Amino acid sequence: MLILIIPVNAETTATVHGEIYNWETFEPVENAIVTVNSTPKQSIVAEYGVYTFSLSPGDYQITAKSYQNGTISYRTQENITIKSGGNYSLDLLLTPVYDTNLLNDTESSQISESFENDSKLIDGKEDDNHLIIYLIPVIVFSLAALSFIVFKRFYSGQNGTVNELPPSADFQESEQLLMDEDSLPDDLQKVFDVVKKSGGRITQKDLRNRLKYSEAKISLMISDLEERGYVEKFKKGRGNVVRIVDELNDNNE
Repeated sequence: MLILIIPVNAETTATVHGEIYNWETFEPVENAIVTVNSTPKQSIVAEYGVYTFSLSPGDYQITAKSYQNGTISYRTQENITIKSGGNYSLDLLLTPVYDTNLLNDTESSQISESFENDSKLIDGKEDDNHLIIYLIPVIVFSLAALSFIVFKRFYSGQNGTVNELPPSADFQESEQLLMDEDSLPDDLQKVFDVVKKSGGRITQKDLRNRLKYSEAKISLMISDLEERGYVEKFKKGRGNVVRIVDELNDNNE
């Protein structure tokens, strides 16, 4: 019976692996702590920005944290469903964390008191000028939260995929200001140069083969170049084609 059971367990066990990247630099994050809520719970230290777990079929939540001076500075959390055995790739993008523990008791009480006073002023129906003054921070915070959600959806996803966003009107108006290739970071310049040397058009698979970066980082850098107005990406068959935007192609010619 043991001989029959062991192969079945081996076939149903899946390997989940991936790399952990920093939100600001897209570089691998070393020594991040990665945890999965399996039974029993598994936790590892990603020494080189790489993690691996062995999981049975089911729904799991993978959490990654990065510490600075004993405090969590960056973290992320992703869900994954294991349906059968095999390899599952899930790259993680760590985003900044606002730690309320950094405030001492006096500062916390001052913030709470200020918030209560603001609520009283609004409830007491002060004049319109005061109401506008206290509503401005709420509006700014809401816009910041919305921007963070859009950014997270844009850069992260299961199995290293990237979600595309439609071009905005602001991007159309500021496009001309972003045409200076010298303003690109070195890694983005390398990607742009490869596309340009390939006649202004290349598949994402060929682009990755010509560079030493991982598939997840190539996707992130292509998205960054798209946002800056240098390239555009579109589906072709089961893959993506990256090409330089028409305006830059005209200038290069």
